[in-house]
Amino acid sequence: MIKELDVVILTRDLPELGIPAGTSGTVVFDHEVANPEPAFEVELVTDDGKTIDVVTLNASDLRLATAREMDEMRQVAMSR
Repeated sequence: MIKELDVVILTRDLPELGIPAGTSGTVVFDHEVANPEPAFEVELVTDDGKTIDVVTLNASDLRLATAREMDEMRQVAMSR
């Protein structure tokens, strides 16, 4: 279950924004929508942590980042 401040991975391309699947981000707001699917505001970032955009996404557009992926992100950030 995704919640605010979780690190997530985009599971589909956002061609209208030029953002590819696999981009990481942080959930900054949970809309708590009781519709068919929850929605979240997500700050998507580059590999070095620069904000690309803040977008509203459905839960099916996201997955939680694994511990390994989060460790890799830390390694990249520390190397810069």
